[in-house]
Amino acid sequence: MEATDLIEFNPWWSSGQVPQRLLEEKKRDLFHEIRELLSNRPIVSIVGLRRTGKTTMMYQIIDHLLEKDVPEKRMMYFSFDKRVNSIEEIMGIYKQEVLMEDEVSKKTYILLDEIQKLDDWENQVKLLYDKKLPLKLLLSGSSSLTLKKKSKETLAGRNYVCKLPPLTFKEYLKLKSVSYPDFQNIESTHKEARLSEEKYITEFHRFINHHGLPETIGMDEELSKRYIKSSLIDQVVYKDIPSNYDIEEPSVIEELLRIIAERPGMLLKYDSLASDLSRTRQTISKYVFYLENSYMLNLIYNYSGSFITSAKKLKKVYLSHPSLVTTLKDSKENLGRLVENQVINELDVEFFHRRQQKEVDAVLRGEEAMLPVEIKYKKRIKTDDEENLRDFMEKEDLDKGLMITRDTFYQGEITKIPSYYFLLYKDNILNDSLKINVNYK
Repeated sequence: MEATDLIEFNPWWSSGQVPQRLLEEKKRDLFHEIRELLSNRPIVSIVGLRRTGKTTMMYQIIDHLLEKDVPEKRMMYFSFDKRVNSIEEIMGIYKQEVLMEDEVSKKTYILLDEIQKLDDWENQVKLLYDKKLPLKLLLSGSSSLTLKKKSKETLAGRNYVCKLPPLTFKEYLKLKSVSYPDFQNIESTHKEARLSEEKYITEFHRFINHHGLPETIGMDEELSKRYIKSSLIDQVVYKDIPSNYDIEEPSVIEELLRIIAERPGMLLKYDSLASDLSRTRQTISKYVFYLENSYMLNLIYNYSGSFITSAKKLKKVYLSHPSLVTTLKDSKENLGRLVENQVINELDVEFFHRRQQKEVDAVLRGEEAMLPVEIKYKKRIKTDDEENLRDFMEKEDLDKGLMITRDTFYQGEITKIPSYYFLLYKDNILNDSLKINVNYK
């Protein structure tokens, strides 16, 4: 590698600013969390699905540091899309040719993108961190297995992992410049939001069908589908997974995704999937593992009386955003399934409950209690729709339940909240109004 390569990656060294083409005007919520971590020593790792904006966020961090008058050459960005032998090689050129010093002497920010593409990256990062130089390391990658697992093993106590998921509904509205009321309390804010309810529901339907990735905003339906298929699904299935694992037939992985897209929230039955795809149970289990660790799938587990001891044999599986469902399906998906997929993902649900054919969609962990959640996306809620919730509440001696609806709003033992409204204010509703301080993963 030559110094010219580093110069090409870091145009602000000469211009004093990040090129506008590398930035987005509006920032995702995670940016503000990471900004608060920049003054601390631990490594920050940004992980998540392809095309969710990890690289853009790194450029936004550099732009923020420039605004804070950090010297231009005290920020070095490198993407491992370019092949190099080691981090030491990069740092050597950076110190000698850019900083003009034998060792880093002042606070310097090192941003390493797609780091999972570098062999033995975790040990190399550990060696650099343990030198206790005035460095702030920021990493990004698209593989849960390589970033989360290996960093836990090698970088224990040194690394803060931040997950960048597909867009939330609230982020989608912000990026589209669609305004919504500030939260006051659950009832008064709902009254205000209801004045524009049809607008929010229309945007919500567009969002869950087509716009889970930042770059799809502004695209029509067909262009969004083609973009998601070519830039995300094909890249993960035919490039990322085969480059990390010994895969002979990646097309089978795509077929597996299509089966899951037919029934998002399906019980994960490896034997049945193996029969459908004419492969062994072990092979299907591995493929699900690869897809989960590429952030394409989210698995949740059956709560059986204890969050710690719950048997993890019974699982449900969702795609990482419902727009993947509509991209992979030939026919239109039932809106209720798409809404369920999105609510489960935005709440980062770990558990559902299923017992004797009675099922509750989600069981949320609170600091003092838990909250069962049912998702019923239809206009008229009947008494029968509450049966499974009430059964679980009685069994677990709970006095609160939550139902996510299309447009029904009601406060009571089982609070009913329209889905668009819940996703806009979920933290306020759960923490302030229902007194459930949910611990997201």
